[in-house]
Amino acid sequence: LAMVSFAVLFAFGIPHDDLADRLAHATTLFLTAIAFQVVVANNQPNLDYMTLMDKYIQATNLFIFAVMIVITCISLVSLREVVEANFIPHIDESASIMSLLVWCFIHLAFLVRAILAWRSEHQANDTGNGDAAFRWEARPCAAYSTIVTQSSSGFCYHGSIDTIGIS
Repeated sequence: LAMVSFAVLFAFGIPHDDLADRLAHATTLFLTAIAFQVVVANNQPNLDYMTLMDKYIQATNLFIFAVMIVITCISLVSLREVVEANFIPHIDESASIMSLLVWCFIHLAFLVRAILAWRSEHQANDTGNGDAAFRWEARPCAAYSTIVTQSSSGFCYHGSIDTIGIS
């Protein structure tokens, strides 16, 4: 999806007075992103909240749509002669650079968010003995009928003893 959203920037390589080709390129990529969203949604369980992947897909779809709006605005400015004709290529170049910077920001932000989520989950799965497959759950002690370990903060860490090999 990152490549699809990046490829929409190639629409700025099409001459600004050829709005139909620019929008055809961007619309094709937008539909590709929507198809990807449908495939991902069919392979994920139904949840009551948006996952990080859902937010990423939504952000990239919004980015592609925003680039389509920018492309249309540049063409309208050119057609209505709002500014001098020799200034339009500078506007187009500035819009392409700004769009690239927005693309980089979106992907950098989601990369950092994904790394933080992975580290958080990795730390939650770490039992201290290298067995990252075992998951401890921290909940108030009243939530459990049996307690495996109680911390000084009042949370109980509960897990399957058989999983970690303690008899």
